[in-house]
Amino acid sequence: MKSFKTLAASLLISAFSLAYADNVQSNLQQEALNIQNKYGLYAVSISAYVPNGSKFNAVSGTMTKHGDVNITADSLFPIGGITRTFTAALILQLEQEGKLNINDPLGKYINTYPQWSNITLKQLLNHASGIYSYDEISHWWLHLAFHPNQVWMPVQLTDIAYSNQPYFQPGQGWRFTGTDYILLGMVIEKVTGQSLTDLISQRFLQPLNLSHTFYSNQPYTDAQLAQMVHGYVSWHDLTDINGSWIGAAGALVSTPADTLSWDIALFTGKVLNNKQLNEMLQFNSVQTGKPLSSLSETGYGLGIARVNTPTGIIYFAPGITPGYRSGLSYSPCTGLAVSFSLNSSLMAHPEVMGELLNQTYQILLADPQVQKAVKLYQNSHSLPAICQVPKSATFDFPVIS
Repeated sequence: MKSFKTLAASLLISAFSLAYADNVQSNLQQEALNIQNKYGLYAVSISAYVPNGSKFNAVSGTMTKHGDVNITADSLFPIGGITRTFTAALILQLEQEGKLNINDPLGKYINTYPQWSNITLKQLLNHASGIYSYDEISHWWLHLAFHPNQVWMPVQLTDIAYSNQPYFQPGQGWRFTGTDYILLGMVIEKVTGQSLTDLISQRFLQPLNLSHTFYSNQPYTDAQLAQMVHGYVSWHDLTDINGSWIGAAGALVSTPADTLSWDIALFTGKVLNNKQLNEMLQFNSVQTGKPLSSLSETGYGLGIARVNTPTGIIYFAPGITPGYRSGLSYSPCTGLAVSFSLNSSLMAHPEVMGELLNQTYQILLADPQVQKAVKLYQNSHSLPAICQVPKSATFDFPVIS
């Protein structure tokens, strides 16, 4: 009789869990469709994580504009600036190993740019260097669109930046610039004697089983292109633009499911030890570049932003490349995480990122079983002080262009 009751209870729990999963999945699927229709997108892919281990993937749309092949959770998107979390993690791992220090001057590793020699690695990581962003030169984007297979060497990009005036003196402001991370990539390869492609694969992709992610600084192969959702700016198909133009600042191609797994590993101590993870989460003002004076203020750390939102504080990394827009987020106060990719980088509707994240978090938090998982997480973790900050009425993302 006892075993029968145990079996009955197990079946009841399983049925309840399936109903919970179906409910969340259905609502996320509807949200993907709503976002697609509202903003006229051709593909939307969303992944979400609950701290009881549950993961959800919702997709809507097709691989090409007006196409008839539906995207799946394994369909690939260039993820742009999310790559910076990987590059920052590599620098911090090398610091763990005693091979560099983030307070080292750039000139210790790269001596070909005298005017940048005293800029620290940390100022590159948190975008307080003031260095000009090479992609702001005249006709850059037009050239990129008409020469998608051109392979750019990192030194070509940094030479462009060096020939232009800085935005401000190091440590005296904040500006999201690709040149900072191109230089960090050069430092990483100089220190290790290995390519970024090999390092990212060996240290992150293989150990974390991110099998649908690759770093690309060469023209895409036919096999890679076949798996990639096509990206558009207006009617222009820009899928062919290879990642060499953005390198360590944004050349990864992935799926929201894979970036979600990376997100969870990064913020649960599976990538960095406590000291280096805390360094990553030291935030400066995106207005002044100085350390934040308020816990509710939007800030930028080492490859990651901290943003107050309607669902509380999140860590956020945006990824915008020609034809694509992605985002990675983690809520340290709930243990929830959300990642997404869209196949349009049109900036006419910058609010789409905030709306998608807000609606996804609300769907998760409205579910009773998710609420229980969040409560258990909160009771079993030491929550940071930012969890006491009143929630924002709106999303306030840092300006990245």
